[in-house]
Amino acid sequence: MPLFEKNNYGNHTLTEDSPVGSTVLTLKATDADDPDSGSSLIEFHISAGNDGDVFKVETDGNGVGHLVVAKPLDFESSHTYDLQIDARNPEPLMKGLEYGGESTAVLSVCVTDVDEAPEFSLDILDVTVAEDITKGSVVFKVEAKDPEGKEISFKMDGDSQGWLELDAATGEIRTKEKLDREKLETFEVTVIAFETDNPEKSSERVVHVRLLDVNDNVPKLIETQTFICMQDIKPIVIKAQDGDSVPFSQPFTFAFVKKSPNWELRAIDGTTAEVRLKKKPIKEATIPLYIDILDSAGLGVTQLFEVKVCNCTELGHCYIPPQGQGFKPGLGTIIGILAGVLGVCIIVAVVAIKRSSKKSKKKGLNEEEERNAIM
Repeated sequence: MPLFEKNNYGNHTLTEDSPVGSTVLTLKATDADDPDSGSSLIEFHISAGNDGDVFKVETDGNGVGHLVVAKPLDFESSHTYDLQIDARNPEPLMKGLEYGGESTAVLSVCVTDVDEAPEFSLDILDVTVAEDITKGSVVFKVEAKDPEGKEISFKMDGDSQGWLELDAATGEIRTKEKLDREKLETFEVTVIAFETDNPEKSSERVVHVRLLDVNDNVPKLIETQTFICMQDIKPIVIKAQDGDSVPFSQPFTFAFVKKSPNWELRAIDGTTAEVRLKKKPIKEATIPLYIDILDSAGLGVTQLFEVKVCNCTELGHCYIPPQGQGFKPGLGTIIGILAGVLGVCIIVAVVAIKRSSKKSKKKGLNEEEERNAIM
């Protein structure tokens, strides 16, 4: 039967952050049976003290076993393990034989504390909230604790929209601005839990936020005006869009606010409708059409759609008469023109006065010369 080289392997110390797979010690046992028989093979079993199956023995069957860490250690859960390990043959003993104390060894493993970072209660943090939640409402509360019982605080990063705020003491995440699903349907923020007196000891989790849509938008016309040619009247297609999603958007309902004898309106699909002039117009005009457009939940608003009825060119554009394109000076332009004319008049007058003065001086000089000659 197997015999340990010693029955007491003493005390051993491990830090609680020792990685899984670390070797605590090496065990040795021998067996006097024929090496070529199965009776000489040796297996090791931890028979006592291994709460939570934290340790295990790996062996090659030839009398050497390695006690290794099988699961993460936790000082706060247990800091001392008094282990009993049995050496056994895989085959049963002969009748009348029993394993004695020589086939059992004991040892003690002491786990020492390590200052660990705070731990979150959840690994995955998903939040779903309605976009119309009241400002200041609690969206989510993150929970974490320090393994050593130290005071912890929270902080938050990644809120690009500035919609949220985090209570550093309680971990409550509240809205500080109005949420808008049409602007951003999903987003993420990172919450960091850290020891208040030692911020370097920290851990973090990503909070995934998804906004639920509410019916806070009405369908709106993409284009609010157009024209039709008197010579060739064709139906007008109008299209609406809504910032909300199903079931608060399409299909839309289109209807005139007041039934018209000259115009008819019919839906084409969930977002478009056709406006048709029933009879040929006799003159050019701009016609205002008031249309109610409702979403699938019945929310909507009256909208103005203007149709310009006009004569068209061969290319199908509204014709604008030349006189309609003439230049019409404004008040400022008229004042500028008058000021320019007045300035020119003043300049002409000044030049005329100067020329007249020069002629008078020249005439007086000639008369004086004649008198001197006579004399």
